[in-house]
Amino acid sequence: MKLAEALMKRKDLLREINRIREEISNTAVVREDVAISINLEQKVEKLAEKEKELMELNIKIDKANKEFLLEEINKIRVLDASISFWKNVRDTVLRAKDQLAWASKEARYRINLDLDQINNILETLELERRNIDRYLQKQNWQIDID
Repeated sequence: MKLAEALMKRKDLLREINRIREEISNTAVVREDVAISINLEQKVEKLAEKEKELMELNIKIDKANKEFLLEEINKIRVLDASISFWKNVRDTVLRAKDQLAWASKEARYRINLDLDQINNILETLELERRNIDRYLQKQNWQIDID
């Protein structure tokens, strides 16, 4: 199985686990006059089976990621944090510009960062992240995890 297939299977397993959990939650407590249409014991067993399958799949995925893609995954984490920071800075500057338009003349503030500069930084970081993501997607179809 390729890593990309395992990632898709994990997504499907998570969806199935959430569906089973929701069914169990919805029938865990019901009024006395309501009939339960599912067998809770079977659902609990099915949930445990799917969770075990997910755990085993996650171990394989994590092993492949550590062996082949750890550096790129770490770069993405750092880039995501940096992108988030610069977006917050940009939003702060935009809010400050709006507030300056309404500020009284008694309080004097100035904006020390250029929005174009911030946007250029964001564009560069987002481009680098997209390039790494493309590389990871390509690798996902080349790495065998079995």
